[in-house]
Amino acid sequence: MDLPSVINNLEAFALEDNAEESDWSTETLTQASYDLSHGKYSEAWESRDSGMEVAIRWSSLSTPTEARFLIADVVGRTFRLCEITTYENSNLQWEEISRISKVPAFRTFDWSARNDVVAVGQWSGETVVLALGTGKQVLSLPIKSQRQCNAVAFNSESLLATGLERVRSDFCLNIYDINQPVPTQLLQGSTSSIKQTVDPVRKLATSEGITSIKYFGQQPRTLVAGVKGTCVRIYDLRDDSTNPSLQYQTACVHNIAIDPTDENYFASAAPPKETMVMIWDRRSTRRPTSTRISPLGAQEGSVLELKKPVEEGDGSANTIIWRLQYSSTQSGCLGILASSGNFRLYHTKKEYIDEDEMHAKGPSSQALPTYARDLHVSHVDTVERSYQRRRLGGRDHDREELDRIVSFDFANVYAPDQRPCAVTLRGNGDIGIHQLKGRRPALAISARSAIAVSKPAQIASSAESTELSSVLLLREASQSGSIAEALVQVKEKTRRREDTYGSPSLPIHDALILGDVVRRRCIEGYLFDCEKNVIITKDDPQLQEMWSWINVAQSRARDGNMVADEVDFSYLGVNTVWSEDLAPQDTRIRSKTPYSGSITSAITSLAQALGLQDAALPETAKLEHRLVCLYTLGFSAKTGKLFSSVNNLAESGDNTQACLLSLMYNNSDLALKALQSGPRKDEAVHKGLAMAITAFSLIEETKLQGERRKLAFSRIQDSVSTTSEPHAQAITSYITTGDWTNVLLTSSVPLRYRLGIALRTLSDASLSTFLAHETSQAIVLGDPQALPLTGLTTPTISLFQSYLNRTSDLQSAVLAMSFAAPRFVRDVRFDTWRAAYRTQLNVWKLFIERTYFDAQSTKLSVTWEGIKTLQPSPPQVTLRCGKCGDALHRDAPPTELSASVASGTAGQHTGSIFGDARSGTVCPKCFAHLPRCAICDMWLGVPDPRSRGALTANRDPFAQALEVCLGCSHMYHRGHAEEWFRKHKKCPVPDCDCRCNELDSAGR
Repeated sequence: MDLPSVINNLEAFALEDNAEESDWSTETLTQASYDLSHGKYSEAWESRDSGMEVAIRWSSLSTPTEARFLIADVVGRTFRLCEITTYENSNLQWEEISRISKVPAFRTFDWSARNDVVAVGQWSGETVVLALGTGKQVLSLPIKSQRQCNAVAFNSESLLATGLERVRSDFCLNIYDINQPVPTQLLQGSTSSIKQTVDPVRKLATSEGITSIKYFGQQPRTLVAGVKGTCVRIYDLRDDSTNPSLQYQTACVHNIAIDPTDENYFASAAPPKETMVMIWDRRSTRRPTSTRISPLGAQEGSVLELKKPVEEGDGSANTIIWRLQYSSTQSGCLGILASSGNFRLYHTKKEYIDEDEMHAKGPSSQALPTYARDLHVSHVDTVERSYQRRRLGGRDHDREELDRIVSFDFANVYAPDQRPCAVTLRGNGDIGIHQLKGRRPALAISARSAIAVSKPAQIASSAESTELSSVLLLREASQSGSIAEALVQVKEKTRRREDTYGSPSLPIHDALILGDVVRRRCIEGYLFDCEKNVIITKDDPQLQEMWSWINVAQSRARDGNMVADEVDFSYLGVNTVWSEDLAPQDTRIRSKTPYSGSITSAITSLAQALGLQDAALPETAKLEHRLVCLYTLGFSAKTGKLFSSVNNLAESGDNTQACLLSLMYNNSDLALKALQSGPRKDEAVHKGLAMAITAFSLIEETKLQGERRKLAFSRIQDSVSTTSEPHAQAITSYITTGDWTNVLLTSSVPLRYRLGIALRTLSDASLSTFLAHETSQAIVLGDPQALPLTGLTTPTISLFQSYLNRTSDLQSAVLAMSFAAPRFVRDVRFDTWRAAYRTQLNVWKLFIERTYFDAQSTKLSVTWEGIKTLQPSPPQVTLRCGKCGDALHRDAPPTELSASVASGTAGQHTGSIFGDARSGTVCPKCFAHLPRCAICDMWLGVPDPRSRGALTANRDPFAQALEVCLGCSHMYHRGHAEEWFRKHKKCPVPDCDCRCNELDSAGR
């Protein structure tokens, strides 16, 4: 007996008898079926050219500790659920968990591992749903007109789609909802099958044969279906219309497969007589305006065409594409299996799209709302060649045919060497694991400062190793101490490891600290308090210098002190003032009429208003410019202020910085005093500098010249100890040469001091050259210390762009620029950065910190006219009555949809002037109660302090406050919630598994 004859007999058997009442079983078909239990084929079935008779499907719920798959035997009418026990050296061992025998004769099936059921489509067109655990028939889905069922498909919820052969005036695509209570008899293990009949919830595709169906995983209410010989359609089941959402005219309508890593792409195969596969992008066509789409080309929507993707046979039989499947662990990997046993993996990549070039093409290029990306094949892996090709090597033809791969499925777990893999089923019953090329990522970091490090996560290598996967989730454990202190320790560890091992590699915990800097700084209050920011960033001298200058600039700009002749010089840098480049100038002019004055005269007026003087400046044509520049840097030539600044620095331990400031103003006595006062950190260096400064003062007083001067300076140089401290290096460079030129060229010296020295020593031409060079250099390097040079101006945006490219520290860039943008500076880059930073705070669930940022940055954006250039965020949380829709605050304005509008009482509070006893516990508009507490079952709400009800209320108003879980939306009194969650983790509402108390703590 040949295979077609048996299939016809099975079809007749299915039509005449009820399968579950028949005496046929797997045992009676042992000699005429594919016997998986013994791993061999019976002699009657070695020639199988009509189609695939067995299939293997991997469970999407599999874990490394519980890896399961399903074997379907079409001829033997059997389903077997199996679990892998061990996998070692390509030797796979598994055991059978459950078996369903005497399945109604079927030609297609689908397995819902989530619901633990199998749907089988019969030759008669009827579909039945079987429970894997009990083997009983749960649902029966009959049809009006008998014809073949070609496809069945479950979605990730409870919908089941069935595709039927074409018949006139009847629907061929039916959607069922199987989410119904399981009968009590079935739960109790009744031996009789329970048969329920349900009607379709949707009927589609009238008089059009359906060949293949697949649901989208991320959009379970959307499916793609192949219409026989016509097209591929996408249906959105949320739409009540029977028209498809998208349609592609093609003959490739079989074996539809969706890429789970990017569900915009799906593949389909040609009819059996042809070997071709098309890959589609559902973004590459418009929504049809009618059920019939005018032909715009046979390949509309196609992004890749694979002609003859498998090896052809030897001519004895037609090669048929048996299965298409995308890998869920490797993006763009499409597996294709042919009837010849040829198994290939096509790795596809997206074509590069230059978005700037696309926008340059004009409006016509923006016809598509999203970008459809063409694909190309990067490489092809041939897992196994066809058996006709292999037999050329001299092996037996029949044996090669028997050993060929007849089914496969991609696994969602990994092989022992951490590679993605696929499970394969051969004609002789062997089940194996094929490892794909490419390794699993060993490390992943989340946006909430958690890191997942993969340990051996694979199918078990031995029976003793039952722990198949272990993902180590680490988080920076110690929250004590500041992030700056932690960073100092990490950097010190890194330095020691680099000195010892020659590598700056870090342990995972230290790497987590580096990845958590922005979030931790935000929690510690890193915002617009410059003095506090200096403390928070004490691990980064560059940021400390930046915030020190912004603090000076903010104090200078307070109360309009930097305004002269209607020009606002707030937050301007040295180069901006010196070059008089105030662009955009309109934001700096405090006048509603066109400005007729000059910037030069305004700078002169500002210097006079501030009383700036310095007799030690070199001869210059821009005296007032130099004075204002020194003022913006925070330097002052007034004796009292100079003494105060030096003493403050010395007392704080910055002796060398105080010394350098004194020498910059030619005050050697004050420099010596600075080295000798305060908590000296390096006494030996300070003593050496003090002796050198004393000798330097004598040289200057005696006015040595020529060789004697050179000899004196050389002796000073020999006596000074070598140091790496930048201020000490500047002092050494100056006192050993008597010239500030070397100091100006030393990049290790803070730029603020080099600018002060340049303003006090260089000529106008040399100063202009120096400032231009330092500005361009700072923008290229992205040095935040250069803010005293550029100020908070438009060029600073480019400086911070380079800083972001170098450090990814978006936080510091946004906070610094918020002092001037968008009040003085208008740039789309800052708007983008600000939006990204706000989004990041929301991702971390730092909603309070984000609210502080919004409120304070809005205050900084107010212009001299009182206009907020940064609009405040609208209210984001409003409690409204579920009955009338009005805000629960009794003084809140009513909504247009409020029921109180119609009654004419909107916004009014009926009752006495203090309200009644229920005020605050009911809606003041319609008097509907608030919800009940999920713990005490009493009405929620806090009595209004102005009402009589507050007199007898709980003295602790916060204990009665309303608290809402953002996860499950259940509500309770705050006091009750605190008491409940001290002892419990789950929500107090029965049958709710939400861990309410962990939502907020996880965000922190």
